[in-house]
Amino acid sequence: MTKPRAMAMIDLDLMREWLALPSPGAGDLQFLAQHGVAREAIHRAGGLAVARIDTGGRLWAPEPAGTPAFILPVWDGPAPSIYCGVENPMLIDMIAWRPDDARRWWCRQDDFDSALGADHLDLAHTENRPISLHQTPLQWLQADCRGACLLNYCAAAWGMVAA
Repeated sequence: MTKPRAMAMIDLDLMREWLALPSPGAGDLQFLAQHGVAREAIHRAGGLAVARIDTGGRLWAPEPAGTPAFILPVWDGPAPSIYCGVENPMLIDMIAWRPDDARRWWCRQDDFDSALGADHLDLAHTENRPISLHQTPLQWLQADCRGACLLNYCAAAWGMVAA
């Protein structure tokens, strides 16, 4: 399916923004390791960044004076990594979560249909197999990016999705 030209530009802008975000520092990596996240999981996720953010509703935006947060890319399909070469990776969102409360996260885009591990969801559906669902992006990383984290559950839990 071919995407409309305007959508392709949005994806390109999002990818540029993702690539401009700073990588985690030694302290960030130490925090993640202490919480059971292996470096391999960060690679499998397609990367991890850090940023200072401001939040409004369920969205986040970069803010130099904002609160530090981890940023995970949300891919439409397999994440490009050293473990998985992906010819045309499609970045569809970026999720921000704060180290002090991984139970709450914010989307960069307004996309209700995104999930961390979307390729695992597709595979489970295609092969009619069970899948592990994780409540937070941190738990998904702790599980070495196996299974999925349904990101729109967050919006539903906050009562922001019309029934």
